[in-house]
Amino acid sequence: MHNGDTQEIHLIDRARSGDEQACLKILNLHKGRIFSYVYRIVRNYQDAEDITLETFVKFFKSLTTFNQSRHLAPWLFSIAHNL
Repeated sequence: MHNGDTQEIHLIDRARSGDEQACLKILNLHKGRIFSYVYRIVRNYQDAEDITLETFVKFFKSLTTFNQSRHLAPWLFSIAHNL
């Protein structure tokens, strides 16, 4: 397992236990790439911001179901794509 994987698992564990700093760290690590992906699809800045925010709302609400043997980014992109 890579060090980045270990750090990501640690952040997710902390977020699951209600650690707001861990949630913010996850958000800050991934929001730029999620926003860029969504913007390329919808071509509207406000819609892309709204969908990006909703992606993270759904992510944090369903955090307990996340399988930590998988990487987080693909799951976030999947949520964004479905929205």
